Amino acid sequence: MTVSANYAWEATRDQVIRNSLWGCGQLNAGQSPTAAQITVGAELLQMLVLGLLKKGVQLRCIERYEQSITAVSSTTPYVTAPADTLDVEKGAVVRSADGLTDAPMDRITREEYLALTQKTTTGQPTMYFPEQTSTGAWNIYLYPIGDSANWTKIIYPRVRKPRDTDTGAVTPDIPVNWHEAITAGLAWKWALHYKLPLERTLMLRDDWLRLRDDALNDETERGNTVYVAEPYIE
Repeated sequence: MTVSANYAWEATRDQVIRNSLWGCGQLNAGQSPTAAQITVGAELLQMLVLGLLKKGVQLRCIERYEQSITAVSSTTPYVTAPADTLDVEKGAVVRSADGLTDAPMDRITREEYLALTQKTTTGQPTMYFPEQTSTGAWNIYLYPIGDSANWTKIIYPRVRKPRDTDTGAVTPDIPVNWHEAITAGLAWKWALHYKLPLERTLMLRDDWLRLRDDALNDETERGNTVYVAEPYIE
């Protein structure tokens, strides 16, 4: 028996909607969603994915972002992260002009940044302070401000908003191990929408919660477990 050499399958938005309707019994095998079901399903799916952010589930929304710092100056001692940024995390580095050296920086708090007496000192940045403005944008203040002749880029981990499920052929912005859970969650939303019997609705809800927890546990960091026996002393 020969197995496939492919491993990149991911469900599209419309496939998730169709499978969820199958799961709650509103479609039979071989049937496809109506235009109205696609419209409602896309909105329910988007709200379901965004709702996971409140529980700290970032899905595939954490990424390392590379940005130029050559325009940082004494009058503008910061770079502005992309508009879809939700947070800037620890672990930023500055990259040398020749691209050969990445120098780590410490993330500091607002209090520590405000305590700096000379915020326009020029040199290799060793610290950074991310601040969210009233408009929701993130400014990343560098200290010292970058010496553009020697340090040209900042690379930092950021949490970004999930991409919209705005067309049928797009893949939801979630890892593949979340597809079953998201489909089950959407089936539960459909059960509420179609006012299915309470027993059926609760069954679909429990299925969603179980699969959600399975997906969460699958993404838990793994490490070696070591058991150490304490000596027995009489």
